[in-house]
Amino acid sequence: MYKEIAFDPHCLGEYHYYGILKGAFGEERGRFIVASVNQWVAEAFAIVKESDIQDIKKQSIKNYLNLLKRRKGGNTLVLPTYRKSVLDPASVEDWHEWFEKQREFTEFDATVSDRNIEGALNYEAIIEDCERWSVPPTIRIDRTPEDIAAALLPLLRLGNQITIIDQYFRLAGNKVLHELISFISSLESVKKLTLVTSIDTADPENVFASEYVGKYRYLPKFDLIVVPEKLFHDRYLLTENSAVKTGHGFSDAPPIGAHADRVSLSLCGKVEKSETEAQLSAAIDRGIARVINLNQ
Repeated sequence: MYKEIAFDPHCLGEYHYYGILKGAFGEERGRFIVASVNQWVAEAFAIVKESDIQDIKKQSIKNYLNLLKRRKGGNTLVLPTYRKSVLDPASVEDWHEWFEKQREFTEFDATVSDRNIEGALNYEAIIEDCERWSVPPTIRIDRTPEDIAAALLPLLRLGNQITIIDQYFRLAGNKVLHELISFISSLESVKKLTLVTSIDTADPENVFASEYVGKYRYLPKFDLIVVPEKLFHDRYLLTENSAVKTGHGFSDAPPIGAHADRVSLSLCGKVEKSETEAQLSAAIDRGIARVINLNQ
């Protein structure tokens, strides 16, 4: 659902890449530029300064780069926690060296560059909306624990705080939740996982201890929030900078030869995400949602 894009700052020597930088990234676009913000902006700024772009257009790009720096990447540039330990950005000479080392660690979903970089997409490939660049607003997947968790993995990589809102998503005996925690354990970058459900598990502390504690190399902080049934209709997975929603829920189900054998996951807009988070906070403040700390 979300793609990590390596965007060569050298591209900004050509004005048409500025439109891509400004309009093709963010949580509602399903793409983020993965970069160390200060280093990326500084290199891009130098490229723009030395380019043959008209002065008025050049100033527009500079203003936007300064805005990105002030906003620490804004809704465009991110450096996920799981990538931060790969290397110190100050230890490499330029973006290309940083990119090659990051690529060795974990491949990007796509690379944008007008230089001779293996597999890179140029402006024409992006305009044609090739498969590696394209982000469909909705995907359909089989309702198996493996497929559901794999579809959500990009959000787990991007976020440090994960909230699952699904009124029928269980704490006990939940194969999908185990798959998600397995991914989280391998990344060790998610600091907190919150499960919001209407299922009031009996003795949740004991269930968590018996099913999860000691089963994984790493467990994040874990909060269980029990809310009234039908407080939330749609189901969500939210992070600080990304969100998806589904109508059928995140639980797995055996195939029955029907349309419901597959589940649809869709990008969630910023307004809906904010309203959902506000609804949860209000429910906690009103005392109709019960918060249980299971792993601190």
